[in-house]
Amino acid sequence: MRILSFDLGNLNADSAWRLLHEDTGETAIGTVTTASGPLDTLLRRIAPSVVLCEACTMAPLLRDVTQAAIGGCDFHAADANADAWR
Repeated sequence: MRILSFDLGNLNADSAWRLLHEDTGETAIGTVTTASGPLDTLLRRIAPSVVLCEACTMAPLLRDVTQAAIGGCDFHAADANADAWR
């Protein structure tokens, strides 16, 4: 399973991503411009099983691009201010 997580920036700003290959423990990191085109390209290249991000204003964009690029990919946005994260 490939898990792709994001620290999203503002629209057209750089966002950090990290990929975990759960089966092997290998990881990869990088940045991508927070816009539909670059996100779509990254998602199609990596083809993750799960996409994670924090709940923020760019989360809906990432969700929509993920659903369009990779049907059946699980998408989760976590509220980092919730008690569970403290």
